[in-house]
Amino acid sequence: MTPSRWQTLPPGYIAQPMGGGEHDGIKWELNRVYDSRGKLDHDLTYWEVSHYLDEDPAPRSVSFADLGRSGVSWTAFSGTAPPLAEVERWIALGHEPRKRAV
Repeated sequence: MTPSRWQTLPPGYIAQPMGGGEHDGIKWELNRVYDSRGKLDHDLTYWEVSHYLDEDPAPRSVSFADLGRSGVSWTAFSGTAPPLAEVERWIALGHEPRKRAV
């Protein structure tokens, strides 16, 4: 089973659920990540989507850092109620191969 992203955070970091939605067995949730001093870490903050009615609900996620230079702003990413389709788009963008400079 694939671990949730919070299970892979650096020691002392915490993920705090802040928003999202649920529909037809699918849950999407924004998790704001804070370092050991309580400072918000924009790069590690992430959205996670899980299909909790499936046999193996392997969550899929995307952090703000995963989006790199995709053009998604922090304001858009950190909103607490985007539609599932938008979060799915961010996940797809975050997993696209990066173009390397030649």
